[in-house]
Amino acid sequence: MKILIVFLSALNLEVVAIVKSELKPFEFCSDKAEEYVTYIENKGFENTGQPWIYGYVNNKKVGGHYCLTIDKKYLVSYYDPEYEKGKK
Repeated sequence: MKILIVFLSALNLEVVAIVKSELKPFEFCSDKAEEYVTYIENKGFENTGQPWIYGYVNNKKVGGHYCLTIDKKYLVSYYDPEYEKGKK
């Protein structure tokens, strides 16, 4: 199933990246999104209230994501091939 993964900024939840991807049968959106995130340790986090690591996509800090169908009509969490059979 072809999808769009929308990555949101860790600072203000603005869209920082939209990535076209494809889910395999029985694959979760969150697992696919992790393939695009690079984690970098925040070395000065102790006693600052900052997180231990930051996730980055396209050199921008990300704080969340969601997935959409390629036509942007539906949110996607998980790909069940039985759903595709019902659409025909």
